[in-house]
Amino acid sequence: MSESERALEKRACRFCGKTFDFDEESSIYQDLCCRCAEKKFPLAFAVRKRIQEYCGTSAAGDVFTEKHDGCLPDSMMSDDLMVDIITLFKAIGHVVAEAAGLNEDQHTVIVEPSYEDSTWWIVTKNPPNISLPEPARSEIVLFDYVKAWHLGWNKSEDDVEEMLRGWKDEIVKSIREARLVEDAAQILKDAKISLLSSS
Repeated sequence: MSESERALEKRACRFCGKTFDFDEESSIYQDLCCRCAEKKFPLAFAVRKRIQEYCGTSAAGDVFTEKHDGCLPDSMMSDDLMVDIITLFKAIGHVVAEAAGLNEDQHTVIVEPSYEDSTWWIVTKNPPNISLPEPARSEIVLFDYVKAWHLGWNKSEDDVEEMLRGWKDEIVKSIREARLVEDAAQILKDAKISLLSSS
């Protein structure tokens, strides 16, 4: 069915009160207009948009807050559950890394999925794409493991946003600490050079 053939339902946004067109297949929230959703829950909104890009329009609506039987909502399920779990964690990883200031070229998300146990995932900060005298290594800026079941299903949007903000803050902290170590190493190197040249 084409978008023009689908009947759009008019709904009122619970925050601003304005009516918006609700479409079962493409609307991300049941009771929020996109403007309010993006303003009130920017990280959760961005994750849902990313999942829509990866899986299609209907996949993102109930990812976090609606209860479902498995570790993922039916709308996200394909023939390969492991790939679906990777998709979810990559969407989360990319969004929190970008919110922490790492653009698409500056980070990588690696996921070791599991539907029975915890999924392990890391976000790395990639070295700049320039010629260096020594090979540069990626730095791990976030390492976590969590069961896909426990990502916030049937929780409030505020809880989901807080969870995502916690991961973003962890990346920001890791980047800041790595810079402090680099600065300290440079200070020591400069001091050593200074001492050698004065003796």
